[in-house]
Amino acid sequence: MLDAASERSPVDSRSSGSPALRGRLDLNLPGLFPFRLSRLFDHELSALLHWLQPIEESNYYFFRPPRNLARTFSAAERLFGRTSQRFDDHKCSFSFPLLMTARRGDCELRYVMKVFDLRGVVNVPLARVQEEPPPALRGYRAPVERELSRRDIDGITDVLLDVLHDVGDRRTPPDGPFYRTVPAQCIVYGFHGGSWFQEELEDQDAYDRRVAELAVELDPIQLQRERQHVDGLLADVDGR
Repeated sequence: MLDAASERSPVDSRSSGSPALRGRLDLNLPGLFPFRLSRLFDHELSALLHWLQPIEESNYYFFRPPRNLARTFSAAERLFGRTSQRFDDHKCSFSFPLLMTARRGDCELRYVMKVFDLRGVVNVPLARVQEEPPPALRGYRAPVERELSRRDIDGITDVLLDVLHDVGDRRTPPDGPFYRTVPAQCIVYGFHGGSWFQEELEDQDAYDRRVAELAVELDPIQLQRERQHVDGLLADVDGR
């Protein structure tokens, strides 16, 4: 159905952590056109914000089956590197800003898309990188047929989420067991005991008990991974 290739290349990591690898994913789709997704780090996204024109979102998410957060998160980190830390950690648990580059005829198109979760639902909003800054009071713009139609956008979103699901389904997390939380929905998810899990607890007390149970078993493992990341960051800053 699709021809997908991914690669990692070293980049200046700055605020996103170090050492950093920029994940890229090339997709060649029947009925669409080839396009590339490249990871954007937080300082790069900040530099682009003034040039972005948001595209109206459709009701796509209401008519698609829900995506498993654990598989989606793990696959996105495998393909694109560590999650950004810039998200509302009460309602969300990950965020992966991406630059999408495509060529349609003589026109090169650049969009910013962001894979993130909101209250347990995976979202992929899109914004066009403009040649000139949009008006200060810019709102959402409808898709432009000669660039990316609504059908194109929904097709690209479908394919990206399918790739993430397939990668997550076929491979266990490279760093081993983990858990993450979405407090606003009392959701916990992750990989533990050789299995993926995602649970939405019935109330705050049940949620707190479940998080406490997972913390006893998995916090030491996650803390060790974070320490390794910090050591790598310090060594990179020192030039070692």
